[in-house]
Amino acid sequence: MNEVYIPQVGDIILVKGNAWLARAIQFFMRIYRKRKGLATVTTVTNHVALVVDLWGVLMVVESDAHGVQARYNVQDYISRRKVKIKRIYPPVHNDFSRIACQYFMIPHKYDFLNFIFQMILVWTGYWIGPTKYKATRRLYCSEYVAVVLDECYGIYKGQTWDKNPLDIDLTAELTDVYRNF
Repeated sequence: MNEVYIPQVGDIILVKGNAWLARAIQFFMRIYRKRKGLATVTTVTNHVALVVDLWGVLMVVESDAHGVQARYNVQDYISRRKVKIKRIYPPVHNDFSRIACQYFMIPHKYDFLNFIFQMILVWTGYWIGPTKYKATRRLYCSEYVAVVLDECYGIYKGQTWDKNPLDIDLTAELTDVYRNF
């Protein structure tokens, strides 16, 4: 991993927050790791975002309570948060930024119920939330990233609705390039 981060279009930013909801998500991600038979680690993430090119400026696009939005300069974003950054190889898809940005040009509400659906998935191994087209009407952060990665590369073979930050982190096609925690 590099000690200096040089952002590139298509980078995936995994965030480790400290707020109560962030800690709750991290708690369930630790349980999810254990249920998948993976070693338990103390550092898990709770939020995921993408780096895109908007009119020549590298920006962070993420899905949050207000929907999918591009609001932050990349360097400013990572300087204020604990992040782990992953990159896809082979190099980024030519239309990555256009595909990622189409989701904030079409209003998408945030999927608040996802937290409950993810808890049930962690405990039972079954997804009870919306799937396929119905799932894309409301996007949560890791689902948004999974949808974009799937549309560009076919990574998840259309099954993007149940992805959480740990699933994104464990995606084989992604390589660690930077971490500041």
